[in-house]
Amino acid sequence: MFTAVVMHLGWRGLVRGLRGLRLPEELALMVGFFVKYAPIFLRDACRMVAAREARLISRRRHYTAAWAGLISVIGEVVLRSYRRASMVSMAMKARSFSHFEHGREGVRWSKNDACLLAVLALIVAVALPGW
Repeated sequence: MFTAVVMHLGWRGLVRGLRGLRLPEELALMVGFFVKYAPIFLRDACRMVAAREARLISRRRHYTAAWAGLISVIGEVVLRSYRRASMVSMAMKARSFSHFEHGREGVRWSKNDACLLAVLALIVAVALPGW
C-alpha cells in the first residue's frame, strides 16, 4: 500500500501530504529521506551480498560462511549509511548556511523572551551589590 501511494504521489508529494496533515516536520522529513534513500540502501546491500556469495567457493560449512558473509554485509551497510548520512547532513548545512548568516532578520521577540530577560536582569541586579 505504501509503495502504491509513493508511486502515485512521488516522494515529494508524499512529504507535502504529510505536512498537509500537520504531522511534525521532522517526521515528514524522515519519511521523505527514507523513501529517497531506501532504494540506494537496498541496491548497495544486494550488490555486497552477491559479491560475498560469489567469493564463497568452499563446499564445507557453506551455511556458516554464508551467515558470516551476511554479517559482514550488515556491518558494511551500517558504515556506508552512516557515511552517506553525514555527507547529506553536511550538504544540507552548506546549502542552508546563507539562511543562518542573517540571524537578525529571523529573530522575533516574544513575551517569554522578555520575561526571561527581565528575570536575568533582576538576578544580575541582586547579585552585583553583594560583590
